[in-house]
Amino acid sequence: AVVSTQSTGSGNFAGKLICVFVDTGKSDNSRILDFFGVKKEDGHVTRIIHLTEGVDKFAPDFTELSEENLAKFGQDYLDGKLQKHLNSEDIPEDWMPSQLRFLV
Repeated sequence: AVVSTQSTGSGNFAGKLICVFVDTGKSDNSRILDFFGVKKEDGHVTRIIHLTEGVDKFAPDFTELSEENLAKFGQDYLDGKLQKHLNSEDIPEDWMPSQLRFLV
């Protein structure tokens, strides 16, 4: 069902966007999930990846993968309406906010 929804929702972007489906259930796909900034436990998610001098990642503001949501997400990207998605690490349990720390 997810692949069908993705195919239908991305149909208007032929020649503009390339849509791929990555099965998070296969351990062989762990490196591509890392590249996309997706964790296996995230479940079904969508991203737009723009490869330039760096890698720009865009994440939607929705969780339901419907044809309408995917179509709007793609169009918003093409219209320049999306902000880049920046991954962040979880705050460590031993984090002590009263001390100066450098995060890299």
